[in-house]
Amino acid sequence: MTRYFIYWLLVWAVISLILVIFNQAGALPGVALAALISLIIMIKILFEQWSGKVIELKTETQSSTDDDGYTTTREVQFAHIKLDNNKTKKIVNQGWKVGDRLAKIRGQASINLIN
Repeated sequence: MTRYFIYWLLVWAVISLILVIFNQAGALPGVALAALISLIIMIKILFEQWSGKVIELKTETQSSTDDDGYTTTREVQFAHIKLDNNKTKKIVNQGWKVGDRLAKIRGQASINLIN
């Protein structure tokens, strides 16, 4: 987990340094706010812990429209995971199959396949 924090710190330090070098120090409060938000999200992801079984794969159509009004649609496959506490989690499928057992371990950002 310390490794992720060091990477986070380095990325935001480089961004801040670039702003100072290019005389854009006025943007630093916004960068600090973005850094704080990203730190909160990173901590939430790293402290999350769960395990469960893939019970269903569903493909959904997602649409997005840009500023010019152009709409793009794409098919996204989601894995529905029945957690050990009987809740259901919906995650974009990363190549899993129905019946696969998954675990998200505290301190890691990735989801592990454990069969």
